[in-house]
Amino acid sequence: MKLYALKTLSLLIGLGVALPAAASEYPLFNIMDDRSAKKLEARKISTTSDLLKHAATPVLRRSLSKATGIARAKITQWARLCDLMRIKGIGLKMARLLTVVKVKDVKTLRREKPLALSKKVSAANKKDEVTKTPPTAEQLYNWITQAKKLRVVLR
Repeated sequence: MKLYALKTLSLLIGLGVALPAAASEYPLFNIMDDRSAKKLEARKISTTSDLLKHAATPVLRRSLSKATGIARAKITQWARLCDLMRIKGIGLKMARLLTVVKVKDVKTLRREKPLALSKKVSAANKKDEVTKTPPTAEQLYNWITQAKKLRVVLR
């Protein structure tokens, strides 16, 4: 049974079929300064998934801001990065590159067209040099497809 599942998975990947998104979880020290990460860790928030749970709504972000002394705008910015990083293939650099072109979260990514987004991303990357290898139109298509399958978490 396992062999059949592996063969099926290999076939789907080979055909370029977008697979369901797998949430990526990163330590907060990877996306923010140490001081802020320590303040959040003191509240038992130590990963991108934790932050997304505790900052999913404006009310939660306001409360977290008051409790930690971290500006609400910063918490919102990090929560949006965490939201994008739920998509398989999107790490911190790609999430930041997407935010440069006004793709701020999964909900926004869902509405994008791969070719148009590819042009925007390439232009932004040439200007800001966020990454050595910007995503291809095929990668963007895959990410958009994954975004459409994900539940909207960030409000």
